[in-house]
Amino acid sequence: MLAIPLLAQSQAGAAISMIVWGAATFAVVPPLQMRVMRVAHEAPGLSSSVNIGAFNLGNALGAAAGGAVISGGLGYAF
Repeated sequence: MLAIPLLAQSQAGAAISMIVWGAATFAVVPPLQMRVMRVAHEAPGLSSSVNIGAFNLGNALGAAAGGAVISGGLGYAF
């Protein structure tokens, strides 16, 4: 995350940093999902649904917050 401003000086650097960021972010999901299902052994289906629902809620709230910031005129600047 700290390297993104440095890499974003070029299109190639920005693309590479976003690919690495996305891969690192989504690499966390399967181990976390397995951990949740192991801990909630009485209802693994429900725990899996709630876990993925929480990820999706985070995506939606992040998009809404980003949209509110941009709509509020604060914009995006490096």
